[in-house]
Amino acid sequence: MWAGAAMWPIAATRITFFDHLTFRTAYTYAHYTFRGESAFSGNFLPGQPRHLLRAELPYQHPCGFWASPFLDWSPAEYFADGANTAPNDAYAVLGLKAGYDWRPLGLFFEANNLANKLCSASVQVDSGHPRFYERANGRSFYGGARWHF
Repeated sequence: MWAGAAMWPIAATRITFFDHLTFRTAYTYAHYTFRGESAFSGNFLPGQPRHLLRAELPYQHPCGFWASPFLDWSPAEYFADGANTAPNDAYAVLGLKAGYDWRPLGLFFEANNLANKLCSASVQVDSGHPRFYERANGRSFYGGARWHF
């Protein structure tokens, strides 16, 4: 059995500057622990970062061009197993999205993990094999087209 103190966004903001520039964030705090008569009593629930922040600064030009640098950040380690013996390191990943929209068609491009940081953005909780960590993509780029309905 597990119990949690909270899992909710502490802060979700959207602030617009100069009509075309917006700052958006979402921060989540999660403090879950096992309780009861189990061997894991008092341990943190595995696979759940305690703090998680997503921030971006999108710019939208009236002609249709847009760009948005972003940050995904888990500032503290969290555990991949119920015994709390396999910590997953803190990580921060920077990226950039950009594109051009001609309604209804749009083109986009994204560059992710610009610093090419070696990290594990997800884990296999209590894996039967001691392979808890799933390596995040290194520096990566992709793009495409979309149709707006």
